[in-house]
Amino acid sequence: AYNFEDDDSWYENASVHTVDLTRPFIDGGIPPHYHGYDRGFLRWLAVNHKHADFLSDDDLDRIAVGPALARAYDLVVFSGHEEYVTAHEYDVIERYRDLGGNLAFLSANDIFYKVVKHGHTMDGRWRWRDLGRPEASLVGAQYVDWNHNEYGNRPYITTGVRTAPWLFAGTGLRNGDSFGVYGIEVDARTPLSPKGTRVLAHIPSIFGPGKSAEMTYYTTPRGAKVFSAGVMNFGGSAMWPVVSTLMSNIWAELSKP
Repeated sequence: AYNFEDDDSWYENASVHTVDLTRPFIDGGIPPHYHGYDRGFLRWLAVNHKHADFLSDDDLDRIAVGPALARAYDLVVFSGHEEYVTAHEYDVIERYRDLGGNLAFLSANDIFYKVVKHGHTMDGRWRWRDLGRPEASLVGAQYVDWNHNEYGNRPYITTGVRTAPWLFAGTGLRNGDSFGVYGIEVDARTPLSPKGTRVLAHIPSIFGPGKSAEMTYYTTPRGAKVFSAGVMNFGGSAMWPVVSTLMSNIWAELSKP
């Protein structure tokens, strides 16, 4: 979807509704925004000696059912911009959560569009919320807006030190303190967020009145723990000192069975 070669992406050409999954990325094969959105978290994994399995969307789509994912993993991390998912992927992730599997979304605008894959092509895009499956019911928050090349990034303001002390342990942050510089695309809660979804940090009106970013967390009766960063570039900031501690706390808390 983000391969801008030959005007053959639905981001470059509104008349395009099918993309070719076999084409390599331009610029040496590196996905757009890799350095800002993805590399920081990958470096954090390596520096902290975390041993993770790496699954592509195709790999996730091949997992037969949610219980199979739950048997294999206590925690599934979506480190990047997981905007497009097939119906099967959505089913597997949702069932995994319902069985008590823990999820961490380190970007924003996740589980937003439904896509259909046919071999080496992918068709889209239909908003899941318009199909009766709003992403907020799974992620905890849902896409609000993007910066329209007008609004700059801003720090998160901490609000959840008492609500989730495990997250802020060792950071020195208190409610009202700020950290990081975030934005680009943002998420926030809706009435369809799971009951008890809490805001841990926010950026009020980052894209204008009523368009705020919210970092959220909720748990389920089956014990699932779901964290959502609520901004596009949180995972990319994983090596920043305070954020590195936050990431360690997220990893430790959500990787518990």
